[in-house]
Amino acid sequence: MLRNSLLWVLLVLVLLLGAASWFGHGKPTEVTDLPWQVERLPEGASRVFGVTLGRTTARELDQRLHSVPRVALFESSNGHLSLEAYYGTLTLGMFEARLEVTLDASAGTLRAFAASAIARQPTVTGAWRMELTEQTVHEALGLPIVGITYVPRVRYDVDLALKSFGKPATRIEVADGQTYWLYPDRGLALLRHSDGRAMLHYVAPSAFPAVRARIEGMAGDYAKRG
Repeated sequence: MLRNSLLWVLLVLVLLLGAASWFGHGKPTEVTDLPWQVERLPEGASRVFGVTLGRTTARELDQRLHSVPRVALFESSNGHLSLEAYYGTLTLGMFEARLEVTLDASAGTLRAFAASAIARQPTVTGAWRMELTEQTVHEALGLPIVGITYVPRVRYDVDLALKSFGKPATRIEVADGQTYWLYPDRGLALLRHSDGRAMLHYVAPSAFPAVRARIEGMAGDYAKRG
């Protein structure tokens, strides 16, 4: 409840800052890097947190955030490889959140990175986390970002989520108390827990059908278990 109240206060402050600047200087102060500020671009692209998905590299994001991420390669239980960069907890705009990005690498590049990994550790999800060489990390940081996972510290009750992001195109329940809110025109999938915890996943709108298919698969598995 306290966290939600604080977020409401911050939202009001955003409006007040804009109004104060308008009356004092003739134009409003622009508050950027807010999680609902997704800019839709031509050809199914989008930009959020200053990242043009599919174009901006991890190294360019490092320079913008003044933060160096931990880069690792993950192998799921079914053998799927993904390259990720974890920035930890930082402040974007006015809010604190954990930030992680997925990097675009060809299947051949992922296999080469896996072959040169210097260590493997199991994770709680059943996947393997591979530690990469310094040279591999350097190469990885030059790859474009294709996905962003944003985990805010604040909690979103239903009213606050609607106020911040608007009405979703679809809601899909994937587990007890866990529902995805889908915004395909923005490439945003918001996973909301019944207690207000949330995880936001961003991709380019052109890539959203694959995200939706994965979520629908999760919903199907949930329905079978039920």
